[in-house]
Amino acid sequence: MAAHLTDLTKTLKLIYSHNLTSTSTVGAEVTRKLATSDTTFALAYARKLSNGALTKLKLDGSGALSALYETKLQGGEKVRVCVWGGGAVNTSRN
Repeated sequence: MAAHLTDLTKTLKLIYSHNLTSTSTVGAEVTRKLATSDTTFALAYARKLSNGALTKLKLDGSGALSALYETKLQGGEKVRVCVWGGGAVNTSRN
C-alpha cells in the first residue's frame, strides 16, 4: 500500500496492489482532491502471459473499462494496443 500527495499537496492518492500469483496482480487506486472533496477510484488486473506478453484490465469509478495488450517484437520493439470505454482504439509502437 502507498499514499501520495500530488499537485502541490492538493490531491491524495491511495494505491494498493497484491500479487495473486507470480504472473497475476490485482490493484486499486483511490484519488481525492482535497480542496473539492472529489473522489475517484479504479480497480485493475494484470497478467503476464507465457509468451512474455502483458495484459491489463482496468475499471474506473465512472464504469469505463480499458484493456491493454503489450508484447515485444523480435527486433526488440514494444507494441501496445489499448481499447477503452466507448470502443475507441489506440495503438502505439516504441
